[in-house]
Amino acid sequence: AIFSCDTLGNFGEIASLDASTVGIYITHNLIEINNILYGTTESGGPLGNDGVLFSCDTLGNIGVLGGFTSLAGSQPQGVILASDGYLYGQTLSPNPKIYKILPNGNNFTIIHNFSLPAGGIGNLVEGSDGFFYGFNYVTGGIGLYKINSDGTQYYQIHNFGPNVGNIGRPLVETKPGLFYGSV
Repeated sequence: AIFSCDTLGNFGEIASLDASTVGIYITHNLIEINNILYGTTESGGPLGNDGVLFSCDTLGNIGVLGGFTSLAGSQPQGVILASDGYLYGQTLSPNPKIYKILPNGNNFTIIHNFSLPAGGIGNLVEGSDGFFYGFNYVTGGIGLYKINSDGTQYYQIHNFGPNVGNIGRPLVETKPGLFYGSV
């Protein structure tokens, strides 16, 4: 369910999720742009059982911006609004991708296809250098990568190895070029 709650505890359900249309199990964060909430579900949706990217206004009107499939990447991991006005996200499996889409649902573009087993984990973070940073599965453990907005520059910048627990989400850039995270 999507809800609102004020500081006094006044709670209200705005919308409930349906597996066949919007999907279920919201992944990670909701973001707000001009009184519209955006998020992802990890399963369900109109294209099968692989999740959707959705919008929801504060009155509970839900729209599907894009559905995912096992061929085009499934289990979307949350979205961020980047400085170029696009929503960016990544999918976990079985054909993991990094994608961007405008908030109105136009211009869906896959900017990177991960090589297995490198599915994306969690939200991306836009760095002050214009690159996006994220966690992914790599051979032998968990990795950290960076990629530019059109996908032409992808770099695996660290491999944490096989003895890493869960990924802390998301990274935090405290000053230009310095990120903190947890594993």
